[in-house]
Amino acid sequence: MLGLDNLVNSLTGFIETRIELLKLDAQEKLSALIEGFIKLAIKLFLGFLFIIFLGFSFSYFIGHLIGNVAIGFSITTLLLLILLTLIQKGAFDKLFKNEINNNLNQLFGDNKNGNDE
Repeated sequence: MLGLDNLVNSLTGFIETRIELLKLDAQEKLSALIEGFIKLAIKLFLGFLFIIFLGFSFSYFIGHLIGNVAIGFSITTLLLLILLTLIQKGAFDKLFKNEINNNLNQLFGDNKNGNDE
């Protein structure tokens, strides 16, 4: 009877330890995911600011070359509209999908070798 109690206590301890390990693993992956989203949000915001300021600079530059700032802004707007149309038509889909898949594989540790971290 003493051996069976010992076995039950050991098994209970093992299960509790395994549950705690799974909780910590999930918490680690969740924190990595949140960190990834925060980094992505910062990158998107800074990229947006970069595009805005680059657009203004390009518009003023073209406007200065032509002699009319309004035409410079119009040309920049037309170029951005063409870029938006290309994105809408899916010209960059493969590039974005590969980048997203690589980031997700890196985040979740999808190993092709079968090695564990």
